[in-house]
Amino acid sequence: MSDYGKSQPPPTGPPIPPAPPGPPQPNWQYPPPVQYPPQYPVYQQVPVYYQVVPAGPPSSGAATASLVFGIIGLLISLFPVAGLIGLFPDLLAVALGMGALAGTKNRPIANPGVAKAGIVTGILGAVICIAWLVFFGAIIGATAPPMTY
Repeated sequence: MSDYGKSQPPPTGPPIPPAPPGPPQPNWQYPPPVQYPPQYPVYQQVPVYYQVVPAGPPSSGAATASLVFGIIGLLISLFPVAGLIGLFPDLLAVALGMGALAGTKNRPIANPGVAKAGIVTGILGAVICIAWLVFFGAIIGATAPPMTY
């Protein structure tokens, strides 16, 4: 059996002397915190007045889509081989732009210029696509051997 947890007799021998006293402690307190002047001038707050601004006419999603499709079709039509593919976004841009401008008779929209720009870029891209088709058709017609029946 072990002696763990049983009380042990006190050690015998000479008593341990008390610790010598330390140096005397000064009798002082922390000084009060220093009050600095403010770093910036203190201004009186001015009341804020809000003005309600009436909302303008809503923007047309068709006009924005017309411009986006017109730019995409114009960029595609600049490449000779992809000219026929660029004709579809160009025609879609013209149709969306015309539809957006036709809707302005009933209610005004905030961006009729965007619809007009979509129509212009769509027509310009379509003209470039048709010019590529005519150009390649002329080249193929000039270089192809005549057909004999």
